[in-house]
Amino acid sequence: MSTPPHDTPKPTSEASALPRLREDFQKEADQESKKTRPKGSWAFRWLGYLSLACLLLILAGMGATYAILDDLVRDMPNIEFLEHYRPPVPSRILAADGSLIGNVAGEEQKRVLVTLDQIPPQMTQALISLEDKRFYEHPGISPRDMLRALYVDLRAGWFKEGASTVTTLLAKNLFVIGEKGRGNRYRTVEQKVREALLALQIERRFSKDEILELFLNQAPMGRADITGVGAAAQYFFGKNVSDLNLKECALFVGMLKAPSNYDPISRPDRAQARTVLALKAMLDDGKITQAEFEKARDEDFQLVGKKNMRVQTIEHPYAYYEVRKEFEIDQAFSGPHGPLMLKGTGYDVATTLDPVLQNAAREALKAGLIAQERFRRSDYGYRWGTADYNLVNGHTSGKIQHNMIYDGLIVSSTPSLQVVLKNMDAGTLGPYEVEYPKRITWLKEFGVLEEGYFLPVELDSSATPEAPRFIVTERDRVNKHAQGGIVALQPSTGKILAMVGGYDFDDRSNAGMVNRVVQSKKIPGSAFKPLLYSAAVCEAGYTPATILHDEGRTYGEWTPKNFENQYFGDVTMEFALAESLNAASVALLDTFMGSRTRGWKTVVRFCHDTLGLELPPPHNLTMALGTKVVTPLELAKAYSVIASGGIYREPYLVESVRDRQRNEQDLTRELFTHRSIPRRTMDARDAAVCTFLLSGPTRYGTAHTVSEEFDIPLVGKTGTTDLCVEAWFAGFGKDLVCVVYVGHDYPRSLGKRRTGSQVALPIWKDFMHQAIEAHPELFGEFVHPEGVVELEVSNKTGRLANEDTPPDERTKMLFRSDRTPQSDEARRIAVQFLADDVNSVIERPLSQPFRFRHYDDDRQWFNEPDQSNPSTPRPIREVEQDTRAGKSTTEARKPEYVPSAAERDLRSILEEPTPTPSPTPKPKRGWFNLGRFGRRSGE
Repeated sequence: MSTPPHDTPKPTSEASALPRLREDFQKEADQESKKTRPKGSWAFRWLGYLSLACLLLILAGMGATYAILDDLVRDMPNIEFLEHYRPPVPSRILAADGSLIGNVAGEEQKRVLVTLDQIPPQMTQALISLEDKRFYEHPGISPRDMLRALYVDLRAGWFKEGASTVTTLLAKNLFVIGEKGRGNRYRTVEQKVREALLALQIERRFSKDEILELFLNQAPMGRADITGVGAAAQYFFGKNVSDLNLKECALFVGMLKAPSNYDPISRPDRAQARTVLALKAMLDDGKITQAEFEKARDEDFQLVGKKNMRVQTIEHPYAYYEVRKEFEIDQAFSGPHGPLMLKGTGYDVATTLDPVLQNAAREALKAGLIAQERFRRSDYGYRWGTADYNLVNGHTSGKIQHNMIYDGLIVSSTPSLQVVLKNMDAGTLGPYEVEYPKRITWLKEFGVLEEGYFLPVELDSSATPEAPRFIVTERDRVNKHAQGGIVALQPSTGKILAMVGGYDFDDRSNAGMVNRVVQSKKIPGSAFKPLLYSAAVCEAGYTPATILHDEGRTYGEWTPKNFENQYFGDVTMEFALAESLNAASVALLDTFMGSRTRGWKTVVRFCHDTLGLELPPPHNLTMALGTKVVTPLELAKAYSVIASGGIYREPYLVESVRDRQRNEQDLTRELFTHRSIPRRTMDARDAAVCTFLLSGPTRYGTAHTVSEEFDIPLVGKTGTTDLCVEAWFAGFGKDLVCVVYVGHDYPRSLGKRRTGSQVALPIWKDFMHQAIEAHPELFGEFVHPEGVVELEVSNKTGRLANEDTPPDERTKMLFRSDRTPQSDEARRIAVQFLADDVNSVIERPLSQPFRFRHYDDDRQWFNEPDQSNPSTPRPIREVEQDTRAGKSTTEARKPEYVPSAAERDLRSILEEPTPTPSPTPKPKRGWFNLGRFGRRSGE
């Protein structure tokens, strides 16, 4: 029988009932908890969470802010920089009297520092009225203006206003975008914070007036490189900042916001509007009256012309750029921390330049070049002065055609320039009107656009031969006028007192930027002969009475000729130099020291060791006529050794370099001072004899007009090269050496018989007249040292004059007391004096010291007779055979000479061992035969 499933309950266990009980208890607990929990407890919990999060955010923000500020502060420059603030300002090159020659600005900035006392009060008033009304009230930043600017910027969505003060602008110019910053010109939060922090520091360190002065000297004023109101005043108005009027002051203040946008040259309308705005701000603040406002508003800006807009005017450009070159290229000037650089460093460079002599040199050279050009164009045509010139227009085809340059003779200069063409196939053609470029200003300056002068002209490219129209040609370099250079030195110090290297430094169309005093190496011609004669006096004991033979002699394939093709036979050395005899000078070098090879080697060495003059190879007999190129400064240096009594001093232009004093607390530091190291390289007695030799040309020789015009002693020598390509004159007074050179930059003749006496000497005399008037203390009688005597000799024989000497043959000459001519010695001296003693010395390397270079006061060249024993014979020079006179050779007595111990030691060092005699002795080869100056004789 079955039982129904639901009628009988199933038995339950204890384990299955427990979970159900737990659920029931949990439900009851939850219900009880809901009944007892206070309302709003969840809000407190979430508030705590939110507070904790805010606290963490604040701490993180503070940490980030601290990190940012710490980074900014660490990256900011030390504000103490301003206490010794030295902005990049131009260095000044000054003349000897302290006058300004020119400034040397930096690559990026041109600046003229000014003090607040020099700045007109109207400028500072305009600055405060327009840019910072509460300047004297705030501590560097203006919180009120910052809140206003923040509101404006938030509404605009960009940095429309910045709430800048004068102090923050100074911080921005100096440390953010300026020399101590990173060059960032965009507005950023970081930049504004940096400016504010720096402004606060600046205000703590400096007074308000000091901040104004710094700001106005540092503010950019447009034109990319103009910095500060001092430079802007000179650039825009050509005046000092203290001379600015009210409107000009307001202009500069208005330009501060955006200098390029308110430039009065490129954007005059904007500049005018901004200036009126600054004036209106001054009017509103009561700084100016209504009448002053209206007057300034209606004024026009008196801007200088664009061609004259330069921060500086260079007074003496040739000297100015020579100083700059010495600093930038040679870097010969070193301070405590290395080579001194001029750009933007604010140094004062004191030079030796004398402004009076410099102006005199410039005017004398200009007048001489103008006179030369007027002479050139007065009688000759376009090809005048060239070696192949024949006749006017002789180089042309005789017909008018293109690409041909003609000699146009000016027949009228007003109202238009008209020329005629002579010697054409159809005779004289013209007149034709001629157009000339206005930029060739020297044509008018020289006065050659007048009737009677020749002018090179060519057919205009747009004209035809049938209807000709001419223009002045510019395409041929031969059309340029002659150039030149003049330099003056003080031998006793080595100072360069004047230096002019051309007609016009700024004339770029005619190589005006070339300083020919130091850059142009030219052949000096006969101006070199005094150096040759000095070598003969110093190295071999020649005297002014030494007889030279002047005749037409051929050396190989070369025959030197005198200027007038006139020869004088036997002449004294003094006469040969005075008359500039070429044949006698070559004969001197040919027989000098016994052989021509040994002679020119000795001269080369003498010029190098004694005169500081480097003669470039190759060397041969032509160097007697001055065929080795030199610059005018090098030649002046060589003459200075003679003029100073045998003391060598290197010429110099820079006297000292000082760090400029910028304020009262700043100290002037001397960074460089020239210290001359004089060396005696020539015996004072020899220098006196050489000076006497140089007096011959100015007393009666090629420069005799000097003695006719001047009452004080002046000596010198003319120089002229073949075909009169270059003309020179070099000479000196008691303490002033002056060298003048005239010639074309490209070789061409100055004209027939246009010698040094005709071209260069007038310039030299013109300069000397002004120099004597300005500095009479540099001139006077030449003082002879002890040991020289003046004797009367025969200018025919070179012997001492006696009762039989005719009066017209008598002449007074200067001699060393130990080298006087003897009346009983018939001398034709082309000798080798003391050859055995000096041959090995002559041919030693240039780097070794020369034996008779540095003299003691008691040094004797000759083996003097023993004064205690007058009977001791004196050595007599060898006498050559005079074949023309039919005389026999005379052997001179040569007493045995016992050298001193010092001389024996020197000889043992310098001399070669004596070669073993052989039946066919070979010529002795000196150390110098294969040296840097040439080959062996005969090669």
